[in-house]
Amino acid sequence: MAPLKIGYWDVRGFAEPIRMLLKHLNIEFEETRYGFGNDSEESLPNRDEWLAEKFTLGLEFPNLPYLFDGDFKMTESVAILKRLARANGMIATTEPALSYSEMIEAMIIDIRNRLINVVYAENSGTPEEFEQKLADLRERLETSLGQLEAFFQKHGSQWVAGDKLTYVDFLAYEYLDWYRVFVKSTPIFEKFAKVSDYMKRFEELPSLKEYIARDEHRSASCLSPFARIGHRWAKE
Repeated sequence: MAPLKIGYWDVRGFAEPIRMLLKHLNIEFEETRYGFGNDSEESLPNRDEWLAEKFTLGLEFPNLPYLFDGDFKMTESVAILKRLARANGMIATTEPALSYSEMIEAMIIDIRNRLINVVYAENSGTPEEFEQKLADLRERLETSLGQLEAFFQKHGSQWVAGDKLTYVDFLAYEYLDWYRVFVKSTPIFEKFAKVSDYMKRFEELPSLKEYIARDEHRSASCLSPFARIGHRWAKE
């Protein structure tokens, strides 16, 4: 059987939970990573490489990331992740674990989108105004982490669906890690022992420990250069 094919920007972004899930499952896949032009201060980033192929790949809803699974093609990051999870037993199947995992999935996506809305805003203000927006993000993150801490404390679970690792944990780890990487939120995480243990537990998974520690993951840009922060081109 031909290996799966993944296409996405040359950043962690929305595809990193998919990459990590496939690596955890030891599933072979090929990857196309689209660049942003010449990585230099003299040139502006662009989407030309992707746009040249976007409408030629037979995708019904052309977007990144995309998945080719044999003759089947699809887009949308969470939909791809769920397809792979269902096929490989990485999804909760009983109640209340299924409802808990879907609830936390939605919460994590909200946390991610709050960050995306700030750093990709066309008018994010002066440096001082932008720093205030980041401070507001950190404040809201602290509230969300407190709720997640209480959830782990109440249920005594290792993962969001109990003792079973699911696709939601891959979403949660990646998007919470963005806050640690470039929103200077590590001190906030240190206030919550259960959440910190959860992040560490994920990083120590034998299937992912080496990958997470490698530059391919750890030093990669989280977001595209069109974001105000989160990419190596960004002037922070």
